[in-house]
Amino acid sequence: MKTIAILLCLICVPSAFCGIATEEGDALVTAITSFKWTWEEIASGKKKTEEINFFRGGTAENPTLLWTARWVVNGKNLLMLESVTRRGGEPFEGHKAYLRFDSTFTHFVGVDFNGNTPVEGSRKDAVDPERKPTPTKPK
Repeated sequence: MKTIAILLCLICVPSAFCGIATEEGDALVTAITSFKWTWEEIASGKKKTEEINFFRGGTAENPTLLWTARWVVNGKNLLMLESVTRRGGEPFEGHKAYLRFDSTFTHFVGVDFNGNTPVEGSRKDAVDPERKPTPTKPK
């Protein structure tokens, strides 16, 4: 049922991705940068939950540095993540994840960077929206 809901939500993604919003005044930007978020996926029958942090200026990361990404808000409730690096700092450019947020910006559904795995997430702890990303560890 979740997969069907995700697919229905994403049908309009390509046509809606026409404008770019990263300004402070955008409600989605405020919501994603002011809270920690969960990132849940089900792969091979196991549910995997991680955290994701969105930072002003268009960057996002998994706090354990499993991956970093650039984000762009395209439309009222739509977010595209484009991966930059993955575990160990290897380049991982070009893989995209698409997320659709609910109207209150407390939950999202979407498709992972591989384009096949359904993901969902929810808003967690409030954080300082001015915080900075974790510096990347050198190899």
